[in-house]
Amino acid sequence: MKIHLVQGRLPMKLEYLTARDIQRYARKIRQATLWGNVKRCLTSWRDFKLALAHLRIAFNMALKRL
Repeated sequence: MKIHLVQGRLPMKLEYLTARDIQRYARKIRQATLWGNVKRCLTSWRDFKLALAHLRIAFNMALKRL
């Protein structure tokens, strides 16, 4: 797993965390980000249209691979 550095330092001390702990925190961050994006798309027409455009592009790319 890659750990990205922020200005040359880790954003938190990881010496007491196991790899499993880090994976669990990463999953929680991804879930929170996903729900934040869903909420934003449901409250902003511009973001909703942008999300639909990205979904259409991804769907077309997936169809081309078949």
